[in-house]
Amino acid sequence: MGVHYSIKVTEETFYLSLERDSEVLEKSFNGLLERTYKNMEMIATFISSHHDVQQLFYKGMLAVQAEGGGAGAESAAFYRHALYDAVAPGWKKIQQRFDARQLHFHLAPGSLSFLRVHRPEKYGDRMDDIRHTVVDVNASLEPALGFETGRVYSGLRGVVPVFSEDSETQQQVHVGALEVGTSFNTVLKIFDETQNVGAGILLRRDHIAATMWPEYIGERFGDVIHSCDCYLEAESRKGELRRMMDLQAEDNENHHSVRLYPLGERYYGFSLIPLFDYKKSLSDKDPQNRIGYVAFWFDQTEKYQHLQSTRERYLVLGVVGFLFVLSMMILLVRFYIRHLRMQVEQKTLALQESIDQLNRAQKIAHLGALAVAGRSKSAGIF
Repeated sequence: MGVHYSIKVTEETFYLSLERDSEVLEKSFNGLLERTYKNMEMIATFISSHHDVQQLFYKGMLAVQAEGGGAGAESAAFYRHALYDAVAPGWKKIQQRFDARQLHFHLAPGSLSFLRVHRPEKYGDRMDDIRHTVVDVNASLEPALGFETGRVYSGLRGVVPVFSEDSETQQQVHVGALEVGTSFNTVLKIFDETQNVGAGILLRRDHIAATMWPEYIGERFGDVIHSCDCYLEAESRKGELRRMMDLQAEDNENHHSVRLYPLGERYYGFSLIPLFDYKKSLSDKDPQNRIGYVAFWFDQTEKYQHLQSTRERYLVLGVVGFLFVLSMMILLVRFYIRHLRMQVEQKTLALQESIDQLNRAQKIAHLGALAVAGRSKSAGIF
């Protein structure tokens, strides 16, 4: 019982250390995310501050309003193309330097797509129900940061309001919002390089199906990971996260929040952290409302080897202790048997002496009886 308890305590301590390591990684990852969001906001602010960009976006808004809303018509198309030509060259440089992925102009109120610089052929659709960062910015006129899934991509987004001067009134007019977004790929790469930790993002299939256009789902993702019913959005080490998820699906007896799985000749702690998008992060972060997971897998080979050696020491001590106790019991049994044998022998000797004494007494009594009988006969003759 003592050995079993000691091994159990050692294992619980080991898994507790894995949980602490995972918590530290989560904090570091969140810090990197915040810096990435700020970079996206900075880029959006820089682009939206250009006078030509403001004016073309404003004239595009007026054209859409004059041409019935939605995608507008010829005049809206003219200003859309002009805006694209104005930002596209600089946008390509920003993509190369900052790994930005989305540049999107949204008309207020709500979210009406005017120009996707990353997909200029797609415009005129409303996204009030899925692009909550944009809706909030167009309502509050304050920047917003967060993760959201759009019609084409999921992304880490910085959104800022865009204003332009009305040439007639000389007043600042709110036109809409400008969004700059990037993927998790660069964040995961930097995190892996600095922390030496595998990291990945999983997104629930129902979340993707509710937001993205179907043709982009097939283009963007591979097969569904059935154990979590989710898609692999990004990973820092190709192929490893899917393998980790397969191992977790087979692990039905481990109930720790952080688990240990082998990859090759190494052992890795594996944890899944609930991922929330912008809207759900503003409310109660109930794990049931997660849209996916942030996954970490971190090398714990040395700790695991130490755990195994500790187990072996306890088992050896347990065996030695058992053999010692068994030896003592055998010695005690032998001593008891020897003592019992001596007592039996002593009692046997005593009994034998009693029997001998009884036999001698019987013989004496018998001789006495014979003597008496002899005397009686003699008396009768004479």
